[in-house]
Amino acid sequence: MRRYRKRKWRNKHHLVPRSRGGNSHYRNLLLIDGELHIDWHRVFKNRTLDEVISLLERVRRAKASEGVP
Repeated sequence: MRRYRKRKWRNKHHLVPRSRGGNSHYRNLLLIDGELHIDWHRVFKNRTLDEVISLLERVRRAKASEGVP
């Protein structure tokens, strides 16, 4: 993973992507570092926040069942 420079720019991230029916209401937006935003989509693609949380919970449960803390 690359090291982040000091925040150079910020970007609006849609928690529910516009392409999946999300809107630009303030409750659906998160202001994040621009490079982090790029990496988010590189890793999680076009998933909603709820889908990302569900995915991470499944990974955690799978690791726990393998005995990994």
